[in-house]
Amino acid sequence: MLELLHLNVADTLSLLDQTDLLPRHELTVVKDEKTVAGADAHTVRHTFRAWVADNQTPRLRDLEEYGGTTQIRSKLLSNDAHDLKHPVLCLPSRWTFYLYLDEACLRSLDASIGSGSPVIKILTTDWQEDRAAAATEV
Repeated sequence: MLELLHLNVADTLSLLDQTDLLPRHELTVVKDEKTVAGADAHTVRHTFRAWVADNQTPRLRDLEEYGGTTQIRSKLLSNDAHDLKHPVLCLPSRWTFYLYLDEACLRSLDASIGSGSPVIKILTTDWQEDRAAAATEV
């Protein structure tokens, strides 16, 4: 799946005559099986928000309206419901959306060979209410 994503980005940038952007394309992959193997979308969202809080918050600037870096990190790690003062509003989309691959996505990869594109789920950390252990697939 990762190889397919990289090839798709390279092909798209080539078609747009913007191959100079390819060296800047970076996919951060969480391969910690203990944390994400078999995890539902809500567990992965918490993992993603913790990654954002730990790795990206120090890079942000002009955050006083959201309480500063310490407050933003704390709020992101709390996984509480989002409101108009939630720091997720100040984050670039790179840190509010993530790709989520589950069993259905992997099955679609096998089914897509020669016939089209596989399924990739794009989820957001911007939500109104968190639901623990909600089923992602029936």
